[in-house]
Amino acid sequence: PSSTSVTVSPVEKSTKSRVTAGETVDFTQFAKEGYTYKVMNDKGDIIDSLTVEKPCAVTIIYFKN
Repeated sequence: PSSTSVTVSPVEKSTKSRVTAGETVDFTQFAKEGYTYKVMNDKGDIIDSLTVEKPCAVTIIYFKN
């Protein structure tokens, strides 16, 4: 299967994750103790899930509980 990349930008740093094309990205890996979070795609939409077909970027926005 082909591979693509997702650039993930939490507030403090940016990381690239390798994923298989067509794979769904699991956002629960971004959970942090004491925070809730939202995931925003490169269009500025808040999303709950992402199936990756081509390289893309998401931004993780943290809210202190």
